[in-house]
Amino acid sequence: MTKDRVTAFIDAVLAIVMTILVLELKAPAQVSWAGFWALRDQFVAYAISFFWIGTMWVGMHNSWHKVRTISKTTPWLAIVLLFFSSLFPYVTKIVADNFMNVGAQALYGVVVLAVTVANLFLYRSVLGKARRTQLLSWDILVKVIALLLTPLYPPIMAIVTLLAGVFWVWESLRGATA
Repeated sequence: MTKDRVTAFIDAVLAIVMTILVLELKAPAQVSWAGFWALRDQFVAYAISFFWIGTMWVGMHNSWHKVRTISKTTPWLAIVLLFFSSLFPYVTKIVADNFMNVGAQALYGVVVLAVTVANLFLYRSVLGKARRTQLLSWDILVKVIALLLTPLYPPIMAIVTLLAGVFWVWESLRGATA
């Protein structure tokens, strides 16, 4: 299998996941500023998930151009990554409806962690021990700590996911993680 086929599949599935995210947004009970404000947790959860998946996609775009060949395990690692990524609309909806709930945020955190770990293994399969894989290891550690702190402050997982996204955007713009 060529890398182009794997990346095209990843692109397609992530595009579908991102589209489903927006379909899960509720319409306001009343179309007014107050109606939209009442749905702020919905929009925050949506935005965090959408942009975090988007930063993952941009990171792949910026890194995979160096890949010449892929191993037989790479497509399977991509499937695992996409499996966990496909859970984002589900867990985002749960968090959006229960933003301050420990269980909702913990479930979201487990999915975020699973995607990050799968991403790490996928990158290791195609790039070896590049800077990106080292940074992903630190990213996982920070997310594990956030998950452990979720019972004390439930939104910590969403906040750390947002900050991780901002970090990856910054790294991408620096061009340091290719």
